[in-house]
Amino acid sequence: MGYLPVQLDATEGVTKELLSKEGSMPPNYSHLGFSEDAYYAAKGRARKAMIFVAKHGGTMTYTDLARVIDCQRPNPRGPLLFRILREIGEEELRAGRGPLAAVVVHKGGDRMPGAGYFETVPKRDLRVEGKRRHWEQDLRKVHDYWSS
Repeated sequence: MGYLPVQLDATEGVTKELLSKEGSMPPNYSHLGFSEDAYYAAKGRARKAMIFVAKHGGTMTYTDLARVIDCQRPNPRGPLLFRILREIGEEELRAGRGPLAAVVVHKGGDRMPGAGYFETVPKRDLRVEGKRRHWEQDLRKVHDYWSS
């Protein structure tokens, strides 16, 4: 599995209904710096980019995803990215496809997802060695699902 840079901009076919279940959206988008429509468009771009990476058996960095979501103000540690990743991850788990957020990793260091990823996956052995093992299993599941 390798790093796969992504540059996607289109959100054709993406609707609010497709992207979110009732009640999972923040009631107010202003603290994220987005209107409701802009939020859904950003979430659609994020999901599309993550699926593209998963189909090709790769990973992408938080910085890459931040650029896909908001090319004007990329912030890999911002609340917008965190919210979108958490929602997409939870939606994918509910749908039985595995945590799609597994494809988004740190740029350096351990090249694994951050702490927020491990907060959204089902409770497991999350010691350091357990985190890597479980993340690699999640990543394989996501790659297998989207590449078939």
